[in-house]
Amino acid sequence: MASIVPYPRKDDRPDRPTRWKVYVNGPGGKRQCRAFRGTKREAQHWAEEQEAANRAHPAAQAPSSQTLREYLAEWLPSHAARRGIRPRTIEGYAYFAQHYILPALGDMHLCDLTPVILDEWLRRLQTEPTPTRERLAPATVARIHQVLNAALKAATQTDRIPANPLDRVAKPVAKRKEAAAFTPEECERIRVEAGLRRLGPLFVLCLDLGLRMGEALALRWGDVDFERGTLAVQQGVVEVRTDPAVLADPKRLAALWAGTAPEEKPQQRRIYQGTKTAAGKRAWPLPPTTASTLRVWCERQTVELDFARREGTTVRNTGLVFTTHAGSPLSARNVTRDWYALLDAAGVPRRKPHTTRHTAASRALVDAGLSPVETAAMLGHASPAVTMQVYAHMLDPSRAAAGAKVSAALEREAERARAKKAPDAAMNPPHAPDSHTR
Repeated sequence: MASIVPYPRKDDRPDRPTRWKVYVNGPGGKRQCRAFRGTKREAQHWAEEQEAANRAHPAAQAPSSQTLREYLAEWLPSHAARRGIRPRTIEGYAYFAQHYILPALGDMHLCDLTPVILDEWLRRLQTEPTPTRERLAPATVARIHQVLNAALKAATQTDRIPANPLDRVAKPVAKRKEAAAFTPEECERIRVEAGLRRLGPLFVLCLDLGLRMGEALALRWGDVDFERGTLAVQQGVVEVRTDPAVLADPKRLAALWAGTAPEEKPQQRRIYQGTKTAAGKRAWPLPPTTASTLRVWCERQTVELDFARREGTTVRNTGLVFTTHAGSPLSARNVTRDWYALLDAAGVPRRKPHTTRHTAASRALVDAGLSPVETAAMLGHASPAVTMQVYAHMLDPSRAAAGAKVSAALEREAERARAKKAPDAAMNPPHAPDSHTR
């Protein structure tokens, strides 16, 4: 039932208001408030029409009979295709669904998911132990929440449910860990030990230029220009356990997401793809010492491949900078194992290979005095704001504050440019290519 209360303006007569607040029942039963101008009789007539329209809305009809398992199997393939989600991310979504979402909620109907049920589910994820660890990290719980929230939000947009129940549940908070870098003394010990190991040049390159490990493993000799002294990052490589053909097939992907796909023996598969962001595709000057290290490695790789051929080993001509003795791509797991062996031998506490990237960023910002813009270009960040968000703590307070202001100003400038570009693109749509254009 609608209710109407006066909502007068300063110029209205107290005894004859012309503005009203009208409260009506929305499509999903949620109370809605609207401002209306006119007489009370007109407001009442408008409210009756509005409630009749809301009762006819699809969201006000019989609730969806789909279970969460059925809906997620339908939602993920279309969501992945529409958003262009990468294979590694899709595999992560499926893992979260199979291990944390579907076991607890999969057989429930969409309309039966309430804030109370979801709040208790999140609480258990945050506090109860799992088969593999004492309890999930806050960042993992936040990502699981993000996946289910995206699915339920899409369900409201397609009128399967009237409202997203997660909107009324406290979002898990994951504190960002401050990026830690190696000290100069540790870097020196790492470089000395790297000179004694076959994959030492790989780790030195990441330490000098801050490449992501996936970018370094996908680097090709054609991307290295010794004459100009530059290195171009064109692509990256990721390893997934799921067959890429499954990730690209909507039906097989739906079965994987719903947990009904036939079990396969886990096997690492490499996928070469574009850089993480558009800015990740970049070229950067190659320091002379790094160039010298790569030259020596190039000569060693040539000798290794020639020896493998003479021994009758099948040699793959991949063109990759870092390969096995037979020219095959390196496994990320083997690289990580060699990295930890190097740290142990150098007497440096174990840290992930990504720490080399943090160290390069620290050197650029603190030691070399590069601006956030220049550091973002070196690291391939989408914007300087990302650089400052991750590495501002490495600067002294005054420089960090100044850098944050500069990054914020650049971000606003970029937003204005994008906003200005959008209307221009709408007014001048691209012409269709001629029939002879390829």
